[in-house]
Amino acid sequence: MSDSPAVDTRGIYWAVWSCSLALAVTASAQDSIKSSSLQKAMVPKGSVAIARDKQVTVIQTVDESEPVRVSPSAVKPKASVSRVPIALNASDDKSDLSSVRVVEGKGTIAFEAGAPMLEQRSSGTSVLSSGHAKTIAETSKLNTETKTGLPWMVVDVKQDALSGTAPAPIVRTARPFLLLARAVQWLPDAERYSAELIVGLDAEDGSRAGPLEEPFTATLSTSCEEVDPPRVQLARIGPDGDQKVKVSCSPKQRASGRPQQLTVRIASGQLSYPFELPANPGPYALISSASDVPGLGLSTVRLTVSQALEDGSPLALERDVEVPLQSSTGELHPSVLTIPRGKSEASADVRVFGLGALNVQAGAGARVSKPLEITRSWPLLFLFATLFGGAAGGYLAIVRQRRGNPEHARARTMLVRRVLEGALVGLIAVGALLTTPGLAELMPDVARGSQLAWLISSVLAGFLGVELIEVLASKLVPKKA
Repeated sequence: MSDSPAVDTRGIYWAVWSCSLALAVTASAQDSIKSSSLQKAMVPKGSVAIARDKQVTVIQTVDESEPVRVSPSAVKPKASVSRVPIALNASDDKSDLSSVRVVEGKGTIAFEAGAPMLEQRSSGTSVLSSGHAKTIAETSKLNTETKTGLPWMVVDVKQDALSGTAPAPIVRTARPFLLLARAVQWLPDAERYSAELIVGLDAEDGSRAGPLEEPFTATLSTSCEEVDPPRVQLARIGPDGDQKVKVSCSPKQRASGRPQQLTVRIASGQLSYPFELPANPGPYALISSASDVPGLGLSTVRLTVSQALEDGSPLALERDVEVPLQSSTGELHPSVLTIPRGKSEASADVRVFGLGALNVQAGAGARVSKPLEITRSWPLLFLFATLFGGAAGGYLAIVRQRRGNPEHARARTMLVRRVLEGALVGLIAVGALLTTPGLAELMPDVARGSQLAWLISSVLAGFLGVELIEVLASKLVPKKA
């Protein structure tokens, strides 16, 4: 006979069945609402709770609601009334116990030695509140990390059918909660702030999840434009009974300067929970005073960069912020605009160099502005002024030369030559000022955009250039005997 132990096939079948059930439950849980994976809501200090140091008691009463047949042996049936002791969580303020009340359900509050008791005659569900509930809600904060427990208490009582002596009722307690399933965020396509919340019931310690004896309805409203759905039915304790709610807010709600509110109403009870619209900076905005300007650095364009929130609301900065200007098709001076502290925008006259299309953007990375296109056209008027001024300078040079050599200066070919030389020298000098950064800084910005300034500059350049050409010619070319 073998000494090995007998194989328990029933145990194996049970283990396989348990594993299969666990896998099925796990797969189902992955599709459940997010709150199922979170710990239950913390009990807010001062909220209604069950007095754990006292027992739930049952008393026998005559059920007056039941009709009794008239007969010598007729006895009115007995009904059990559950008495659940009420306390305030982690609070030494016993005076508020007198404000405990039933906001939903058929239960009533009775006092025994100054302590409140919830009396529930038949099977049903009651929601309890206290005088501190409103203050607790207003000082709470909704978030995506933890559930926010409501200061209400849900007491669910199930009375078994009477048979001889009434058995003890099944009493379960649960805590309503709110959870931000998706944080408040800006949706550009909808032009709305949107958030998803979960409303549900967490079983208190010692209570089991499952359906309520009497489901109740929670009505939701908000200081924003919309809450969908406006009413949810809470019918189960645990993740299976969680309900999703969507809240939408327009940017104009920010103008009030006050936090927004989500209000939960259950029958005669009402709690308001504050929440804030996020103040995330959006991309920089860049505008120009003109879309077509003379190029080659001869003109400036006034650029304004502004900082706003992602919904378009102005954002006053808490410190000076430098915003770089960038373009892959040309050069800008200055290339940085500074938004001062307390302001949301800054403007500056920016000089554009080069010719053709110029695409300008403000900022960098994710907050860079949309490209702004500026066309840099040929400065024909400036070009004409430059040629005319250079020619005039050459003519002035030939006039001065007449005094030293009248015959030489009187020659028609010499006159034409000096005028052309003056125009050419003036154009070269102006071109050097426009294309050489070091030389470009020598001329003030006010003068750079003035045709008169360039006319005077080209006259001087043409006059001095022709004189220099004459001196060099006399040095390099020997005079005829």
